[in-house]
Parts: sequence; C-alpha cells; structure tokens
Amino acid sequence: MFCVEFNKTATFTSTDVTTVSVSTLQESYFNGVTGKLVQSGTYQAYKDSAYTGKLAFWSNNAPIKYNAANPNQYLATTINGNNANCNLPSSTVTNPDTLGNFSYNVNDGVNININKDIPATTDMQPVINGFDALRTRQVLLNDLTFIPNVYQIIAMDVNQDGVVSADDVSQINQRAVLLIGEFRQAWNYNAQGVSNGQLSKDWSFVDTATVATNAAFTISATYPSNDGVGFSKFKVPVLSFCSPVNAVTSTACPTIATMTYKGILIGDIDGNYATVNPNTAFRSSEKVTMDLSKATVENGYINVPVLISFTQDVNSLDFALQFNTSAMSFNTVVDRTNTMETLSNFNNDDQTLRFTSNSLTNYALNAQILNVKFAIGSHEVSANDFNAVAAYINGERVAFEVANGQISGAGAIVNVYPNPATDMINVVVSEDATVQLVDVSGRQVIYQTNVLANEAASISTASIANGVYLMKVYNGTNVSVKKVVVNK
Repeated sequence: MFCVEFNKTATFTSTDVTTVSVSTLQESYFNGVTGKLVQSGTYQAYKDSAYTGKLAFWSNNAPIKYNAANPNQYLATTINGNNANCNLPSSTVTNPDTLGNFSYNVNDGVNININKDIPATTDMQPVINGFDALRTRQVLLNDLTFIPNVYQIIAMDVNQDGVVSADDVSQINQRAVLLIGEFRQAWNYNAQGVSNGQLSKDWSFVDTATVATNAAFTISATYPSNDGVGFSKFKVPVLSFCSPVNAVTSTACPTIATMTYKGILIGDIDGNYATVNPNTAFRSSEKVTMDLSKATVENGYINVPVLISFTQDVNSLDFALQFNTSAMSFNTVVDRTNTMETLSNFNNDDQTLRFTSNSLTNYALNAQILNVKFAIGSHEVSANDFNAVAAYINGERVAFEVANGQISGAGAIVNVYPNPATDMINVVVSEDATVQLVDVSGRQVIYQTNVLANEAASISTASIANGVYLMKVYNGTNVSVKKVVVNK
C-alpha cells in the first residue's frame, strides 16, 4: 500500500476535475524489479449542496411530522429555497418525514421558506383558547407571576406588528370561538382590516443558531421594561418568512451542518399543541357541567347554569356545544361573576356554539358562574337536546356534561300582582308549585311557600326593603322566574 501526494495549483478551482496519471511504477522483488502499467485516474472537487434539517415544536422538541405515504395524516409543512432577495422561490418543494427530518438542496437558494398553513374552517379551540388570552393579558399588565420565554412572546404577537397589544388578546379570543379563520397580521392586512389576498401565517419557524446567538431572542435586562435589545411586550422578534440557511458557513466551498428549526404555532402561548388530548381523553375528576336541573324559564327563554369542578385555581374556561336548533336558538352567555372577559359565537357552518373566557380573578368552583341563555318558546327541552362537544379549563381538555333535567317552555302560568308591590304581593300559579323570593344576588329573602294550583297566595313584603327581587316558582317539571319590584 502506498500514498501519492499532489500539490493543487491555482488553475485547479474549488469545483474542478483533473486527470491523474502515473508514468512509471515498478515493483521490487529480492531478485530484481518489474515495471507495471498504471491506469489514469481522476481527482474531483465538488460543492456540497445537500443537508438535512429538522423541524421540532418549541415546547417539547416533538417532531413536526408529515407522512408522504398518508398525506392526510398530518397537516403538510412545505420547505423550499429562495434567492438572496427572497423574491424568487424555488419550484422544488420538500416535506419533513415522520421524524421531522427533511433534506434540502442549497443550490435551490441561499434562503429558505418553511410554511404550514391551517384551513380557515379549522376548530382551533383545543390549542388556542382562553388560557392563551389570559397569558397575553398578564404580559400586557406587567404581571410578573408569568414571565414568557421568547417562543411564547412570539406566539402572543398574533398580528405580527412587533408588540404585544390589546388587539392580540382580542384576536386570540375571536380565533378561539371561530369568529375569524385567520389572524389579521400587519404584513397582509391594512388598518381597515382589508387583506392583500395573501394568507396569514399560522406558524413561524426560527433556527436554533439564531435563537442562541441573536440578542433580540434573550429577555430584556429590564423586563418588563424595554432595554432596546432583548424581548418584552414593547419589542417582540418578528420572524422573517424567508431566512438565511444558517447551516451553510460559506457559498464558494460550503461547510454544511444539520440545523433544527423550532416551530411556533401563532396564538398557542401555553404550548397546547404538544399535549392536546384526543377527543376521548379527559382528566377524569375534573369537568364542566351544564346543569339543566337548575335551569330557569322566563318569558320564553331558558337559562342553563354552568359549573366547573377542578383541583387547582381556575382562570379560563372554554367550551363547544351543539344543541337541537329546531327546539331552541342561542341568545347569549351571561357572566354571573362580573369578572370575566368573555366571547361566544354560534358558527352556522358546523352548528356549534363556542365560548371562551378568562379572568385575573379565580373562578368559583362548584358554583353557577355562567348562564347560557336560549330562546325556546313553547318547546320542551331535555338533556337529549344537547351535545357537549368539548370543554377546556386553564387550556386543558376536561369532561363536559349536561346534567339531566327537563324544562317545559310553556311552563306553569304564573301571575304576580300588584307589581310593583307595597306591603303585599299575590301569586297565582296554574299548577301546584313552590314559591321563593330572592334578591338579585341569589340570597333568599322570603322562605319557600307552597301554593296550590289556581289559588291566590298572598305574601307579605312589609319587612322587605325597596328594590328589585326575583320570584322563583318551581315544581317537579319546570322553573319560572318573575321580576318583582317592591316600592313602598
């Protein structure tokens, strides 16, 4: 075995080929030497152009997958090159595999585009919901009990204008209940909310080399104030849709390394994308209940209370509900706590009512915190008329149930007079029932009184202060509520 060394001259370029020939070669033996013929060879230097990259979700490094053998299994992520000015994307497109790995040819461009778009009709509530809005509010209010990392603050800036603002909170709420199919972003929407026709970005990607070396991706040294360098609510890194291939250290004779790109789902501040449960998986001991057994009927409307059961402090609640639209129509959701930021929307496309809420004040547990109000007319409504699709507490999927109960829309006929009352009020009910008077906070001011069908029952209001009260009339089949004014 032997080695031959050659010197490269200036005429041999970085990508070149030359013929290598040996004019004389002899083999030596103990009794003499023998000349040998040697075939000419070639020496070639070429520019490396292929490297493997990896796509991973920011919170847990889970691969962002695609299965070419089953294209409908995962939402497609497309990768293609672009020129130095980012205005000539390559027609060659690649996708990651089921491990998040992809191969890219640097000859397709010194810049790279990574796109992952979500159809506008997609239900985003499992990953973008009230808890994400809460986290964004906390940053806005300088609440230091929550300090975001750089990926979270990028996810907060859903309109991608470089700051965290009230518009971001508003859009997160709207996306949670499917009022909007995409975020309105600064690069493709004008101040009047008119799009330039290009789809908004649902995902952003940044390579780990940029995060590790660029000071803009470190937290402000004076957080929550702005130090002019690191991130805060005043200065959010806005990621380019077309970024340099940082895995390539030169262009003439490149050295190529594997690069990981972190994926950020815009609006998903708590990283639910990594942990969202399938439709059949719940935290079994924690749930949201619509309690039809405690529903009330008033003037053709049914008010169904909502309760939550959870083992920790609760600051956000979301749910999706379907119902029998031939028996009732959605009216509104009433916040009984007066502390929530709420938004609801009935989507005609999938016939689903979605609700989102968050509060800086802890929600009361096992108490009626909401009323969902439906117009029912004279229809009879039962638990069979509802389909509790999904519920989320603090962004986590929990069980959602409709407690048994049956409400008659017509209900018992209730007459209350005089109203306003002075010292006495009379109640006449078409069915045997129980009558109770409570103040607007729900505190009982007159104990339960039984009344017989079609017989007037007189109730003294002499000891009751002037004000507005609610008279609850109920029996085994229905509940009615009448507003009563005492004015002496």
